[in-house]
Amino acid sequence: MVTPEGLISTAAIIIGFGVAVFLFRVQRELWVRDKHPEWPNWIPWSDYLVFGSMVMALVFVILPLVAFTKPQPFLEDIAAAACASSSFLLVGYIPAILAHYRIKIGSEREGPREEAEPAERAWVIGTSVIAAIIFLGTIILRHR
Repeated sequence: MVTPEGLISTAAIIIGFGVAVFLFRVQRELWVRDKHPEWPNWIPWSDYLVFGSMVMALVFVILPLVAFTKPQPFLEDIAAAACASSSFLLVGYIPAILAHYRIKIGSEREGPREEAEPAERAWVIGTSVIAAIIFLGTIILRHR
């Protein structure tokens, strides 16, 4: 059984990773804008996996576990599910961002890149669906 402290620590790691990725992505987009003002600036779909994992870790793990002083088993179940789900979102980020840049995944596609490359879109949607299943499955398994 994972303790509330362990869940908060996991959520903090997820948020820390997300902030690092977010800062890198903003820095990259600013660099692109400065070097190539004719190129479009956007947030790739894959970045939403990171943003989603950060929001989930904050809203469903840290806030509820810190806000209640007495143990709340159902909140701990939700926090555990959010940690598992948001961790999977981060795992899905790797192939999704590779697909966005057409590094191995989606490399057969030619022409200018889009905000949501087809292979990237598939990875983001698939990862999100599986993360939702993990969330629900974790809650169900913890109530057995």
